[in-house]
Amino acid sequence: MISEASATARTAGAPNVTFLTGDFRSTTLAPASFDVVHAHQVLQHLRDPVDALVAMRGLARPGGIVAARDSDYSAMTWSPASRSLERWLEIYLAVTARNGADANAGRWLARWAQQAGFDEVAYTASRWTFATPSDVSWWAELWAERTVASSFARQAVDYGIATTDELATVATGWRTWAAEAGAAFVVPHGEVIAQA
Repeated sequence: MISEASATARTAGAPNVTFLTGDFRSTTLAPASFDVVHAHQVLQHLRDPVDALVAMRGLARPGGIVAARDSDYSAMTWSPASRSLERWLEIYLAVTARNGADANAGRWLARWAQQAGFDEVAYTASRWTFATPSDVSWWAELWAERTVASSFARQAVDYGIATTDELATVATGWRTWAAEAGAAFVVPHGEVIAQA
Protein backbone atom coordinates (compact mmCIF):
# COMPACT_ATOMS: atom_id res chain seq x y z
CA MET A 1 0.00 0.00 0.00
CA ILE A 2 2.82 2.39 0.81
CA SER A 3 4.49 1.87 -2.58
CA GLU A 4 1.15 2.41 -4.36
CA ALA A 5 0.47 5.56 -2.35
CA SER A 6 3.98 6.88 -3.02
CA ALA A 7 3.58 6.24 -6.76
CA THR A 8 0.24 8.04 -6.76
CA ALA A 9 1.77 11.03 -4.96
CA ARG A 10 4.60 11.18 -7.49
CA THR A 11 2.14 10.97 -10.41
CA ALA A 12 0.04 13.74 -8.84
CA GLY A 13 3.11 15.94 -8.45
CA ALA A 14 2.96 16.00 -4.65
CA PRO A 15 6.59 15.56 -3.54
CA ASN A 16 5.92 16.91 -0.02
CA VAL A 17 3.82 13.90 1.04
CA THR A 18 5.25 11.33 3.47
CA PHE A 19 3.76 7.89 4.09
CA LEU A 20 4.36 5.98 7.32
CA THR A 21 3.07 2.74 8.78
CA GLY A 22 2.39 2.23 12.43
CA ASP A 23 -0.17 2.62 15.17
CA PHE A 24 -1.32 6.22 15.45
CA ARG A 25 -1.97 5.67 19.16
CA SER A 26 1.73 5.15 19.88
CA THR A 27 3.33 7.13 17.08
CA THR A 28 6.26 9.50 17.44
CA LEU A 29 4.47 12.14 15.34
CA ALA A 30 4.43 15.58 16.90
CA PRO A 31 1.32 16.30 18.94
CA ALA A 32 -1.05 19.01 17.67
CA SER A 33 0.68 19.05 14.26
CA PHE A 34 -2.05 18.05 11.78
CA ASP A 35 -4.88 20.02 10.23
CA VAL A 36 -6.88 16.83 9.64
CA VAL A 37 -6.69 13.43 11.34
CA HIS A 38 -8.89 10.84 9.63
CA ALA A 39 -9.63 7.17 10.28
CA HIS A 40 -11.52 5.18 7.64
CA GLN A 41 -12.94 1.78 8.69
CA VAL A 42 -10.54 1.64 11.66
CA LEU A 43 -12.50 2.19 14.87
CA GLN A 44 -14.65 -0.90 14.27
CA HIS A 45 -11.53 -3.04 14.80
CA LEU A 46 -10.38 -1.49 18.08
CA ARG A 47 -11.18 -2.51 21.65
CA ASP A 48 -11.21 1.10 22.84
CA PRO A 49 -12.44 3.39 20.06
CA VAL A 50 -12.95 6.29 22.47
CA ASP A 51 -9.27 6.15 23.46
CA ALA A 52 -8.40 6.08 19.75
CA LEU A 53 -10.41 9.25 19.17
CA VAL A 54 -8.62 10.87 22.11
CA ALA A 55 -5.29 9.96 20.47
CA MET A 56 -6.48 11.35 17.14
CA ARG A 57 -7.51 14.56 18.89
CA GLY A 58 -4.01 14.81 20.37
CA LEU A 59 -2.51 14.78 16.87
CA ALA A 60 -4.80 17.55 15.57
CA ARG A 61 -3.82 21.17 15.97
CA PRO A 62 -6.21 23.43 17.94
CA GLY A 63 -9.15 24.06 15.63
CA GLY A 64 -8.14 21.12 13.45
CA ILE A 65 -10.49 18.40 12.28
CA VAL A 66 -10.82 14.82 13.48
CA ALA A 67 -12.94 12.63 11.20
CA ALA A 68 -13.92 8.98 11.17
CA ARG A 69 -16.03 6.75 8.96
CA ASP A 70 -17.06 3.21 9.85
CA SER A 71 -19.52 0.62 8.62
CA ASP A 72 -22.53 -0.72 10.46
CA TYR A 73 -22.45 -4.44 9.69
CA SER A 74 -25.79 -5.32 11.27
CA ALA A 75 -27.48 -2.74 9.03
CA MET A 76 -25.97 -4.14 5.82
CA THR A 77 -28.56 -5.54 3.45
CA TRP A 78 -28.58 -7.52 0.25
CA SER A 79 -30.82 -9.02 -2.34
CA PRO A 80 -31.63 -11.74 -3.20
CA ALA A 81 -31.72 -13.45 0.17
CA SER A 82 -28.82 -15.80 0.84
CA ARG A 83 -28.33 -18.14 3.79
CA SER A 84 -24.59 -18.09 3.04
CA LEU A 85 -24.43 -14.31 3.42
CA GLU A 86 -26.54 -14.49 6.57
CA ARG A 87 -24.06 -16.98 8.01
CA TRP A 88 -21.13 -14.81 6.89
CA LEU A 89 -22.59 -11.90 8.87
CA GLU A 90 -23.21 -14.09 11.94
CA ILE A 91 -19.60 -15.28 11.83
CA TYR A 92 -18.22 -11.78 11.26
CA LEU A 93 -20.19 -10.29 14.16
CA ALA A 94 -19.14 -13.15 16.46
CA VAL A 95 -15.45 -12.80 15.57
CA THR A 96 -15.54 -9.05 16.09
CA ALA A 97 -17.29 -9.41 19.44
CA ARG A 98 -14.75 -12.05 20.52
CA ASN A 99 -12.01 -9.56 19.65
CA GLY A 100 -13.64 -6.97 21.94
CA ALA A 101 -14.50 -4.66 19.04
CA ASP A 102 -17.81 -3.48 17.57
CA ALA A 103 -18.59 -4.23 13.91
CA ASN A 104 -21.49 -1.75 14.18
CA ALA A 105 -19.13 1.14 14.95
CA GLY A 106 -20.78 3.40 12.40
CA ARG A 107 -23.83 3.87 14.60
CA TRP A 108 -21.76 4.84 17.65
CA LEU A 109 -19.36 7.42 16.22
CA ALA A 110 -21.17 10.53 17.51
CA ARG A 111 -21.42 9.09 21.01
CA TRP A 112 -17.79 7.98 20.99
CA ALA A 113 -16.63 11.42 19.82
CA GLN A 114 -18.54 13.07 22.66
CA GLN A 115 -17.06 10.59 25.14
CA ALA A 116 -13.61 11.49 23.76
CA GLY A 117 -14.21 15.10 24.80
CA PHE A 118 -15.18 16.74 21.52
CA ASP A 119 -17.70 19.56 21.91
CA GLU A 120 -18.44 20.22 18.25
CA VAL A 121 -19.50 16.94 16.61
CA ALA A 122 -21.30 16.56 13.28
CA TYR A 123 -22.67 13.12 12.48
CA THR A 124 -23.81 12.00 9.04
CA ALA A 125 -24.37 8.75 7.21
CA SER A 126 -23.63 7.48 3.73
CA ARG A 127 -23.58 4.17 1.93
CA TRP A 128 -21.81 2.08 -0.63
CA THR A 129 -24.09 0.38 -3.12
CA PHE A 130 -22.91 -2.57 -5.17
CA ALA A 131 -25.57 -3.14 -7.83
CA THR A 132 -23.95 -3.48 -11.24
CA PRO A 133 -22.79 -6.97 -12.19
CA SER A 134 -19.13 -5.93 -12.09
CA ASP A 135 -19.46 -4.17 -8.71
CA VAL A 136 -21.39 -7.09 -7.20
CA SER A 137 -18.82 -9.54 -8.54
CA TRP A 138 -15.93 -7.48 -7.12
CA TRP A 139 -17.55 -7.18 -3.68
CA ALA A 140 -18.51 -10.85 -3.53
CA GLU A 141 -15.04 -12.00 -4.59
CA LEU A 142 -13.44 -9.71 -2.00
CA TRP A 143 -15.50 -11.30 0.77
CA ALA A 144 -15.26 -14.82 -0.62
CA GLU A 145 -11.47 -14.49 -0.42
CA ARG A 146 -11.51 -12.89 3.04
CA THR A 147 -13.80 -15.63 4.29
CA VAL A 148 -11.15 -18.30 3.66
CA ALA A 149 -7.82 -16.43 3.66
CA SER A 150 -7.57 -13.61 6.19
CA SER A 151 -7.16 -12.95 9.89
CA PHE A 152 -10.98 -13.01 10.08
CA ALA A 153 -10.97 -16.56 8.69
CA ARG A 154 -8.19 -17.71 11.03
CA GLN A 155 -9.89 -16.20 14.04
CA ALA A 156 -13.29 -17.71 13.15
CA VAL A 157 -11.67 -21.17 13.20
CA ASP A 158 -9.41 -20.52 16.22
CA TYR A 159 -12.37 -19.24 18.27
CA GLY A 160 -14.52 -22.23 17.33
CA ILE A 161 -17.09 -20.00 15.60
CA ALA A 162 -16.83 -21.77 12.24
CA THR A 163 -14.93 -24.63 10.64
CA THR A 164 -12.67 -24.38 7.63
CA ASP A 165 -15.21 -26.37 5.62
CA GLU A 166 -18.04 -24.06 6.65
CA LEU A 167 -16.00 -21.01 5.65
CA ALA A 168 -15.37 -22.59 2.25
CA THR A 169 -19.11 -23.14 1.87
CA VAL A 170 -19.80 -19.51 2.79
CA ALA A 171 -17.19 -18.34 0.25
CA THR A 172 -18.87 -20.42 -2.45
CA GLY A 173 -22.18 -18.92 -1.36
CA TRP A 174 -20.83 -15.43 -1.94
CA ARG A 175 -19.96 -16.34 -5.53
CA THR A 176 -23.29 -18.09 -6.10
CA TRP A 177 -25.17 -15.07 -4.75
CA ALA A 178 -23.20 -12.67 -6.99
CA ALA A 179 -24.21 -14.67 -10.08
CA GLU A 180 -27.92 -14.06 -9.37
CA ALA A 181 -29.64 -11.61 -11.70
CA GLY A 182 -30.20 -8.25 -10.03
CA ALA A 183 -28.02 -8.97 -7.00
CA ALA A 184 -27.33 -5.88 -4.90
CA PHE A 185 -25.52 -5.17 -1.62
CA VAL A 186 -25.75 -1.99 0.49
CA VAL A 187 -23.18 -1.02 3.11
CA PRO A 188 -24.25 1.83 5.45
CA HIS A 189 -21.64 4.01 7.13
CA GLY A 190 -21.67 6.41 10.00
CA GLU A 191 -19.41 9.44 9.67
CA VAL A 192 -18.29 11.93 12.25
CA ILE A 193 -16.42 15.22 11.94
CA ALA A 194 -15.29 16.89 15.14
CA GLN A 195 -13.23 19.97 15.87
CA ALA A 196 -10.19 19.66 18.08
